[in-house]
Amino acid sequence: TANAGDIAGNTNTVAENKTYLALGQDLTQDQLNAVLSLMGITADKLANYNVVYVTNADEHAYLDTYLDPAVIGKRSLSSVLVRPASTGHGVTVKTQNINFCTETMYQNALITAGVTDADVLVVGPSPISGTAALIGALKAYERMSGQTVSDKALDTALNELVTTGQLSEAVGSDSQAEEIISYVK
Repeated sequence: TANAGDIAGNTNTVAENKTYLALGQDLTQDQLNAVLSLMGITADKLANYNVVYVTNADEHAYLDTYLDPAVIGKRSLSSVLVRPASTGHGVTVKTQNINFCTETMYQNALITAGVTDADVLVVGPSPISGTAALIGALKAYERMSGQTVSDKALDTALNELVTTGQLSEAVGSDSQAEEIISYVK
């Protein structure tokens, strides 16, 4: 995976597609500044991005069947930068301040949902679960690519993400859980 600066500053992208930024709706100004800083984006450059927002209601609508509402929380804070990449690049993911899901867990879930050829950076303003991130990444990818992620694909991706997280807790190892899910797939 690339580091945060590489994803935010990558110039080897599809020229006609603008980078998308999915921001947690409940970020305070200080938290927004922290997220943008971790992404390598200055406030004056924010206008160069297509911005979508993820609400806590979005998180609960998609995730309540999979996660205890306490894990989701009451505020949507995790944010995602989705940059289109050239054909054949694949999906790369980098995380910062995310403690529920690993980069590989996001990557596998995004690929399951149909995402191709994108660099994704998932950031929290401080250590948080990052549950809004998958929904934000998919919302941003839909707008960036013009392709709708079907409800079935989204459901499968969310199920995979949560199952991998729960399996990781059960076996005590993120990498073992990821290997098990990859084997099952």
